[in-house]
Amino acid sequence: MDLSKVVDFIYWHALSMIEPWDDAVLKAMTVPELTEKGFQVSSSLDPECRVGMIESRGMIFVAVSGPMCGYSSMAIDQKKAKAFYEEVVDALLVA
Repeated sequence: MDLSKVVDFIYWHALSMIEPWDDAVLKAMTVPELTEKGFQVSSSLDPECRVGMIESRGMIFVAVSGPMCGYSSMAIDQKKAKAFYEEVVDALLVA
């Protein structure tokens, strides 16, 4: 699983809506965990900075949150989003 590609995909959705994050924070997005409806990935530098995906009614939504922002929306490319979602969730279920 290439977590950096997943993080970049999710973060790209929110970039026009939030203040850009420092590259170091994005590169430190290495702490994935399952949630009730999907998963989230936190930054080891700043645990308040998180990206994630949830599945609702067969659709994948992306979410980005940090100390000064919060954004979520339906993923634009549902096929790619579902592939990333399933890859991360499956990997976390095995771990």
